Amino acid sequence: MSREVHVRACESPKGRFLRATRLSVPFTNNLAEQDIRMMKLRMKISGGFRSTKGAHVFATVRSIISTARKQSWNILDTLSAKPHGLIDALQAT
Repeated sequence: MSREVHVRACESPKGRFLRATRLSVPFTNNLAEQDIRMMKLRMKISGGFRSTKGAHVFATVRSIISTARKQSWNILDTLSAKPHGLIDALQAT
């Protein structure tokens, strides 16, 4: 048993068998780690960002793409949608 699973099982008795009963619950936090990986890769390849604003824009776009994937939305439709439409769609789920 991995350390993370052991810690999770000890901290939350309800969470012990959640993965076994609901297959939609991820076993690890790999999705969160993958979201960070792209930012880190971009920093390694280019040596960083030219401005703080550029880093914020990149992070925002990556966040929108990541959310669209997790919600099974069409990525191009999501990127071309109005921001208020995205907020409404997220609040509806």
